[in-house]
Amino acid sequence: MEAVWFRPGYTGGKPTCNMSRFGSIEGGWVPPPVTEDKRGNIFIADKKNDRVLKYDKNGVYLSSFGSRGTGAGYLLSPLGICVDSRDRVIVADNGNQRVEMFTAEGDHVCTVAYISRPVRVAIGGEGQLVVSTDYFVTILPKH
Repeated sequence: MEAVWFRPGYTGGKPTCNMSRFGSIEGGWVPPPVTEDKRGNIFIADKKNDRVLKYDKNGVYLSSFGSRGTGAGYLLSPLGICVDSRDRVIVADNGNQRVEMFTAEGDHVCTVAYISRPVRVAIGGEGQLVVSTDYFVTILPKH
């Protein structure tokens, strides 16, 4: 699956949407989870390759982090991703049944929670971490 970068613009005074492709992500029919930090960097959970891809705001590849494994900082089928107010990248590490936290540079910070088969993660309006599975939603007040 190829990720596509959309860039709004104007042509002749009319809004347009410029598109360019960036990266190549293997996977199925479902688009990979994606999030963005305050600087506009784009993070994509690459389930097939057990990693997180990082692009700049223009869609230029910068780096990747995480790799297949079970230890702290390793990933196994990451399915969800978000960025908190401190630009830390939070990943729903489905295969390892936990939620992992990384810096925007890809350094492992900590395991936030052990949750059976996390699918998606999000940050609530008051900084809560919201983790969903196929059947439940867990809200962690502080992370």
